[in-house]
Amino acid sequence: MGVNAADGEDLWYVEGSSTILTICLVIVMSSAFEYFRERQFARLLKKTDDFKVVAVRSGELTTITAQSVVVGDIIYLETGDVPPGDGILVSGGALDIDESSLSGESDNVEKRTDEDNGVFGGTNVAAGSGRMVVLCT
Repeated sequence: MGVNAADGEDLWYVEGSSTILTICLVIVMSSAFEYFRERQFARLLKKTDDFKVVAVRSGELTTITAQSVVVGDIIYLETGDVPPGDGILVSGGALDIDESSLSGESDNVEKRTDEDNGVFGGTNVAAGSGRMVVLCT
């Protein structure tokens, strides 16, 4: 088997080397594609983690990025906000929080300062406003 030249030489190595070359080319192309996709995803992830929150720092209201939130910060939450970490609701009225990203339940969960006051990062405040103390980022 193999490719025969016009003058009768046996060129068996052409098939094998072309197959090996093709496999190497596919590996290099898929590795490069995966590398660029990973970098693109990292940039996108950095943008989504970099939202702003209103916190109390040194007794004053300050707007900071979610990445700079530390344990013990008091964060103001309003409708549409995303808590930057896990914490407890310490003041304000009742908050309706969409916890579907955690539990899969489509119903909002009501949070009050006196009972069921756990607020989880990555959820969405559907209605209400209040303050939370960050326990975990």
